[in-house]
Amino acid sequence: MARASRRPAAWWRQVVVSWQTGASLAISPTVGFFVAAIVAILLIFIVYRLHLRPAPVNRTFRSLQVLTAAFLSYSHGANDAQKDHGGHHASP
Repeated sequence: MARASRRPAAWWRQVVVSWQTGASLAISPTVGFFVAAIVAILLIFIVYRLHLRPAPVNRTFRSLQVLTAAFLSYSHGANDAQKDHGGHHASP
């Protein structure tokens, strides 16, 4: 008789992990949207209250947008080598 590779009582762990993954996938975009909305409203309020001219504000945000896009593309590809290397150790 062949032995089972898993214990029968361990099925609930997969259910819990799946539920946690699903909940985080559903909650994360919603929280991100509201945080971004609050930051945008605060920035508009600050610019309005300080009576800043549009040209310097646009110039500043244009520069910041280039920096954040560069950081995003760097961080997106930073783990590619580790992902490739990890696959060799994960195989049996």
